[in-house]
Amino acid sequence: MASPASSPPPPPVFPPAPVTASIHASTARLKQNRALPDSMVLLRRQEKQLHDELQDLLYAQEEALRAASMGTDDADLSGSVTPTVRSLADKARSPDRQPTRSNIGVRGVRKAIRSAMRQLATVKSDEARLLDHDRSGNSSVIQKLSGWADQRQGLENQIREIEQGDEGAKTAALRQEADVLDGEIQELEEKLRGMKARHRRLLSDIAEIENSVQSKLSSYKASLSILDADINAFLRTSSARDRQTSEAPFFKIHPKRRTLNMARDHWEDEQASIEKQRQETETEREALQQGAVMWNDVVHRITEFEKHIAEATRHQTASADPTAEAKDLIAHLVETINYIESQLELAEDRGWKLLVACIGAELNALHEGRRMLEAMLQAAGEISPTIEREKLLGDVEVEFQPSSLANSQTLQQNRDLDGVAAAKQMPARQARHDYHSTDEDEPDPELLISHQDTDDEHLG
Repeated sequence: MASPASSPPPPPVFPPAPVTASIHASTARLKQNRALPDSMVLLRRQEKQLHDELQDLLYAQEEALRAASMGTDDADLSGSVTPTVRSLADKARSPDRQPTRSNIGVRGVRKAIRSAMRQLATVKSDEARLLDHDRSGNSSVIQKLSGWADQRQGLENQIREIEQGDEGAKTAALRQEADVLDGEIQELEEKLRGMKARHRRLLSDIAEIENSVQSKLSSYKASLSILDADINAFLRTSSARDRQTSEAPFFKIHPKRRTLNMARDHWEDEQASIEKQRQETETEREALQQGAVMWNDVVHRITEFEKHIAEATRHQTASADPTAEAKDLIAHLVETINYIESQLELAEDRGWKLLVACIGAELNALHEGRRMLEAMLQAAGEISPTIEREKLLGDVEVEFQPSSLANSQTLQQNRDLDGVAAAKQMPARQARHDYHSTDEDEPDPELLISHQDTDDEHLG
């Protein structure tokens, strides 16, 4: 047990950050600027509820780790925090944000965080399916509009070719010639008979050509009229699929003033917006899945170290050299800290703020345990392996100097003993013999994925 004169542990280096900070800024903007359908609103509410639950779990994790690092009897890693410690932790928290979750231990918090992260990934998968459905509907509309535009362009080209073709030029020439001949008839009375006959033939040819042209034009004009009717009916009856889409400029225009090009531009913009949301949702889902794997690896590494501490505590009375055993614990602790720090740097590089907060809290608790173990070795007249190595290299000065803890009456009486009392100075977190005796401590089989497998899939 720690001396009554010992000072309380320092505050955590990494206080739990709000879970909402882990969501990309793009998602926040979509919530502010985009009115969603009912199904999407339901998913947003589920996502917010999971965020609130994760925030409560972060506070519970902070309290459980702080209680465990203080080395008092008020903390139990597999149980709950006593009312005294819990009430002090609640007073230090903002009154506007008091968690409603019941008191749970470190192990329960870790499992709850992992479960919440999976549920959040499931919500993101449902959101992706809704966006895929909207994208499919817009694709069919765009395809139909493009087909109509191509069909109309072809009909207009055919009409223009017929009107400006050889038949039109020939008709104009014949008309001009007929007019000239009509004047000559008046002038040349003698040639009237022959000229009238020729005139009748010319008029007959003109009528035949005109009838042929009108016959061709009538079919194309009828098709164009039907197509225009279909387009106008679509433009007048098309409606927005949700409240946000109804605010688009296209739907604010009077139906009689809408055009085919305006409709195609609107639905292409809508399709691009949905595609962007789909990509952002997929990015968040992948980040949550990879973060769950990393968190499981970190928890597994910490659990293995805690098992090692529990095993050393059970055999401390039979140990011939408690000091050497304490040095071995420090060496394992330093190795665990180095691994977790590497995972913390990786999470920071990828911008996973939720995972940074969770790993930071665990890392702070491990640093506190290391300081307590090294202080115990100094009280027994020994130097920890890490400090001894730093002194030999000449890089870092000794961090822990004799303090009031080392000069206390309890430690002075225990310096001449065989090390059994020194082993009792271990934090209360390690004194739980049956802490890892149940099957509940095993990681979820779905998360037993190595980093190598995850990296290979990401690169593929």
